[in-house]
Amino acid sequence: MPTDVLLQRLAELPRDSVVFTTGYVKDGDGREFTPRSLAEVMARVASAPIYGPFDTFIGTGVVGGRVPSFADMGRQSAGIVSALLAGVEPGALRLPP
Repeated sequence: MPTDVLLQRLAELPRDSVVFTTGYVKDGDGREFTPRSLAEVMARVASAPIYGPFDTFIGTGVVGGRVPSFADMGRQSAGIVSALLAGVEPGALRLPP
């Protein structure tokens, strides 16, 4: 759907609603967005709280959610790759949940 339609619907939600968004990169009109910039616009107009899954949404008006850190995930991935390159067998790795 076009973002303008989405924003109008968000503005008209009952107060007891909750919104979860991952954002999107292209809307129904073909307009492009970054998920973070879209979350900020959505939070500004919504009549209900917006939740999201990314730590990059913090500071946009999104009130929370399970927001793992991309930086932490990168460090974990680097540790795993380093261990594999050092010869650790994949089955011996303790992977994050």
